[in-house]
Amino acid sequence: MLYNNVFKKVKSHKKSKNSIEFDELTLGELLSENFISNSTVFSNFDQMIDSSGIRKTNNSFVDMFISQEWNEFVNRTTKFNGWKEMIEGAVKNHISSE
Repeated sequence: MLYNNVFKKVKSHKKSKNSIEFDELTLGELLSENFISNSTVFSNFDQMIDSSGIRKTNNSFVDMFISQEWNEFVNRTTKFNGWKEMIEGAVKNHISSE
């Protein structure tokens, strides 16, 4: 699954003497207002979700985030080709800002 791949990348990254532990970082922190405003046409992640018009299933965003519709929305409204690339960009951004 996408999230496991991203977690492994972050957990294996060394900066200074410490590893950055992804499991201490929420999606909201990763997709900060600064990252969203610099990478998308939105000012924050909530606005991005609301603007997508995509409805979550069973009160879960997981189905939404893995849908082709969400991937296409990310492609149209961000500088990324899709959701996976956006998450990887957010991880790189977080690492470089630490």
